[in-house]
Amino acid sequence: MRIPKIAIIGCGAAARRYYVPALRRYQGLKDNLYLVDTDRDGAEETRAELGGGMVREDFHDVLHDIRGAVILLPNHLHHPVAMECLGAGVSVLCEKPLAVLPEHAREMVRKAREQGAALCVNNTRRMFPSFREVRELIGSGRLGRLQGIEYVEGNVFGWPSATGFTVDPKVSSRGVLMDLGAHVIDTICWWLGAKPVLEEMQDDSYGGPESVVRIRAHKDGCTLNITLSRLSDLGNHYRVTGDRGRISGRIFDWKRVCLEDDGGTMSEHKLASVSRNYPGFVAPIVENFLQVLQGKAKPLVSGSDVLDSIEFIHECYGRRSRLDLPWDKKVWIQPASARGSQARQPGRILVTGATGFIGGRIVEMAHLDPEARYPVRAGVHQWSSAARLGRFPVETAVLDLTDPARTERALEGITHVVHCAKGTPEVTVQGTRNLLDASLKKGISHFIHLSTADVYGDAGGVVDENSPYRYTGNPYNRMKIDSEKVCWEYREKGLPITIFRPSIVYGPFSASWSLRFAAMFLAGEGGVYEGYGEGRCNLVYVDDLARTILGALDFVDAQGKVFNINGPEVLTWNEYFTRFNTALGLPPLKVIRAKRAGAATWAMTPVRTLGGMVKKRFIKPVKLIAERVDAVDALMRMVEHRVKITPSPDELRLFAKDAVYSDARARSTLSCCPDTGIDQGLADTREWVRYLGMVS
Repeated sequence: MRIPKIAIIGCGAAARRYYVPALRRYQGLKDNLYLVDTDRDGAEETRAELGGGMVREDFHDVLHDIRGAVILLPNHLHHPVAMECLGAGVSVLCEKPLAVLPEHAREMVRKAREQGAALCVNNTRRMFPSFREVRELIGSGRLGRLQGIEYVEGNVFGWPSATGFTVDPKVSSRGVLMDLGAHVIDTICWWLGAKPVLEEMQDDSYGGPESVVRIRAHKDGCTLNITLSRLSDLGNHYRVTGDRGRISGRIFDWKRVCLEDDGGTMSEHKLASVSRNYPGFVAPIVENFLQVLQGKAKPLVSGSDVLDSIEFIHECYGRRSRLDLPWDKKVWIQPASARGSQARQPGRILVTGATGFIGGRIVEMAHLDPEARYPVRAGVHQWSSAARLGRFPVETAVLDLTDPARTERALEGITHVVHCAKGTPEVTVQGTRNLLDASLKKGISHFIHLSTADVYGDAGGVVDENSPYRYTGNPYNRMKIDSEKVCWEYREKGLPITIFRPSIVYGPFSASWSLRFAAMFLAGEGGVYEGYGEGRCNLVYVDDLARTILGALDFVDAQGKVFNINGPEVLTWNEYFTRFNTALGLPPLKVIRAKRAGAATWAMTPVRTLGGMVKKRFIKPVKLIAERVDAVDALMRMVEHRVKITPSPDELRLFAKDAVYSDARARSTLSCCPDTGIDQGLADTREWVRYLGMVS
């Protein structure tokens, strides 16, 4: 099929991931397709992937020459650009959401009607065979009178956006509901045939785009409960219940649904699907748009079709309230003036690695400080990891520490630096050097470097700051030691530096030491380790570490020193697992025998090695095979799951290591040190797990 003349307006991640595969099969791309983006390099990349097309930087230059425009821009630009296209008589296929505001959506629908142009929307999920089956069963009356719809969807955000418009608080305060919710709410309105009545919408925003949403609504006696998250992987399921039956399924398993009649009899309906992956469902939307342009079809999803969902989302934002986040209610920071010598009061702090676990919490606590003494600039390397950070309306700087010029610009107006960023060993060490060099040039008052107790390697017994570095062969250990050595070079050059070496940092947003174990315990997996689990678990609660760092910013006596940071209680690893499991309200953990644990770990070692090689070199062809062969997909998921729940050799050694990191120097020097007991820390962590939607 030869395409009519169209323009792709916006050549970012959505264009390359979804529309390039859909358009490749058409003839005439070279002469009939414009690729429009203010970032010409991005448009050229899209052109190379498509194998054709004409690049332009301004869509106004092509309006006279096209019949259709595909708008793939940040949400707030959908309305103004579509209105210009429609006003010129150009039909539009708009990526979801059609518009941010309902009045804008209605205006677009009117303009299309007035100009005799088509207005199509890519609400992809209406193409899912499973979702179509749900709608058909509801409409047929087979479920009887609807009583309830439960919809839960959550995945860790990782969209490779160049602009960060869905997470950047400077752009919008509307997050996951405007983004993912545009699909979900449209689906539910489509199933119901009408807009629900909102009862309550709660989210986790502090002024920026939210990342977790809970909605309660109803329609004609049917209650709706919707949970959306871009901070954690949830069950991703739906359940529609009527008085004569129930239909349920996994959101991304679009080839089957499970039907239960009112007698409790279960049956699985297998469905035909022409698409094996998510991008494949964009192809019929694009094909339909091209046929609409030629007068051969009506829109699969028109602008007027999605007005109810746009209205409902807007109502949600108009009545939003904040979720109960108890760990954020206890934020307090003790300034240096409470003890010892006070240096220059921080003017503005640059926090690198601000999208990470510890850097992110430092930014949050600085923002939440009741006295607002710590204005921060958050260093962001990639917007794809900024969903958590974006909830707070803090100043951000896109920061690449391997670029000395950009690093210097990020330090403009900065008085203090907290360096938490890390990447590969080579990049981290060089990036640390670049940041130190720029800080020295800019006259930074105090540079705090976040290191780790892992620099002591396999040292046992009581380990204090006088213990030597020990290389273990682990890349993380080498990276942290080499970064510290660079810091000491710059201390000799006159830069005021403090190094913190925390032990095991746990608490809300800890993927390694909290989330992973919570997920295992909730799934009935994991346990206490015979023999291996009796090593010392040096836990420090994340807020204690962040509070200690912020409290040291203006503390003269901390400069030029290194501090171990540890919590007030030292448990064994088995005690930690047991108390965490108890805090979650779960049955006792099973005992994993030493031989079994060791055998499982060593058996999984070559699997981890092979998996790393496949991920690095062959992930695309392997994914394609998995999409086509269900058995391969199931095998890959099973192996990935086993890798996640099986300790690595380094972890087993850690669980058995008898070492206590002495923090006596910190407690005798600093204005504030960790004091959160394990029971309180785990209680807050439990509430965080509930907030993520992992437990009710």
